Amino acid sequence: MVYCGDCGDVLCGKPAHGNGGKIGYYEHSWAVRRESCLTKKAFECGSFKRIGAKKLEPIVLEKVQELLRDESVARKLLEKAKKQQEKSPHDKEIKRLNLKLEAYDRQLDALSQRLAELPRSISAAPIYKLMGNVEKEKE
Repeated sequence: MVYCGDCGDVLCGKPAHGNGGKIGYYEHSWAVRRESCLTKKAFECGSFKRIGAKKLEPIVLEKVQELLRDESVARKLLEKAKKQQEKSPHDKEIKRLNLKLEAYDRQLDALSQRLAELPRSISAAPIYKLMGNVEKEKE
């Protein structure tokens, strides 16, 4: 919810420990991570390093409350939530079934590879039976 005013990058919450205990703050987390192993830092965003959560969070909370008090914003949020609720169960089921199909395909590939490695002296009937069972489940 919080972005840098200079570069537009997302600011993520981080904890720090000081004499007074745990202290929350926000910083350009991805830029800091990217440059953690560099000897010379390339990232510069004005003089901004990080900002304390005690200063920033009341401002953010106030802005969110302003938005929620706006009736048109509240209506839009409710409409989006209703659409998401109507759409969600089917999408989840489709995704679950697609993952299941992928798993069956992987099983069939593994069985096919095992079948190709099987010596001629050993019967392939059990592998064919397993492959048939997987195909039935897949259908």
